[in-house]
Amino acid sequence: MVSFFDKKKVFQLLFFTTIFLIIANLIIDKYFVSKSDSEISGTIINEKFREAVFNFGLKEEWIKSNTVNRKISDSLFASYNINVPADLPITIMLNEIVSLFSDEPVLISSKEKKINGTTLLNISSGKKLKLTAEFKYNSTLKRKAGIVGILIEGLEDIEKDSVILNFPENFASVIIPSKESSKFVKKIIDYKKEYAVMIGDAKNDLDYKLSSSYSENRLKNSIRAIAGGFPHAICFLADNNSEIYSSRVFSFIKNEFVKRKIALIDLGDVEKLNEGEDIFLNFRKMVENSNGKGKLIFISSEAFRELIPEIIKLRKIGYKFVNPSTILKFDSSRSISN
Repeated sequence: MVSFFDKKKVFQLLFFTTIFLIIANLIIDKYFVSKSDSEISGTIINEKFREAVFNFGLKEEWIKSNTVNRKISDSLFASYNINVPADLPITIMLNEIVSLFSDEPVLISSKEKKINGTTLLNISSGKKLKLTAEFKYNSTLKRKAGIVGILIEGLEDIEKDSVILNFPENFASVIIPSKESSKFVKKIIDYKKEYAVMIGDAKNDLDYKLSSSYSENRLKNSIRAIAGGFPHAICFLADNNSEIYSSRVFSFIKNEFVKRKIALIDLGDVEKLNEGEDIFLNFRKMVENSNGKGKLIFISSEAFRELIPEIIKLRKIGYKFVNPSTILKFDSSRSISN
């Protein structure tokens, strides 16, 4: 049986708990406004929206700004009709917009009126409609269509270079022929990347070594070992700064590659990135000077790791980073073994 004093204690506990909850609720309402109830200006929303759109290389003339009818909505700040080139999925643009607004108190909704057709987008804040946009594909529009194939020197450890190997863009790893690299390239292929083999003065394992002092038979054996040890190489690169490149035996080496119908490319015909202070600017200029045929760019693994954010930006605005083998296929003039 519960005594009077026990009942009184229970009542007091409930009373003070209620008071505490009321005060706590007032504090939360005052200092922690929910995201759905807070509001940002139409100016900020418009700036972020335009940033997201122009991140994809759209031209100003493809974006039509509509006159806002204040009689219909006094909160609407901007309205757009946007023509989108066919090679750019609208869903990717919508993802970019959502990403840029991830920390803002906005509600974003979209509706596709027709499959692969027009998509409507609304952005609201503080329960007020702030911006509307209509995205529509236009097959006559073309963005910059430069094509680049990247050759990366210095990849040698799967764990150390996992960030690069897991990067979704295509590239080819440039390796020096050795027993270790013959194991490494098998893992490169597992990552669905390509590789090329450098021919020069490097201290290779004896089986793969090429020297100006070797006899023709010894050179043949080394070339046979290199070709057999790296059967999936997209090409072989001749280091034009090497001693063997300038030696009398190089013409023999070149002819041996011709006999085997293996592409041997002069490294001097591949553009090498200047990795100085303006590495981002230098890289962007090289990419912007690419064309429909494509350009090969030779860079170090350290530079590539640094340039990953820049590559993502360039891909967004329309540049394509393809397997170097694709470029070589359409430009056989680079081969010095022809």
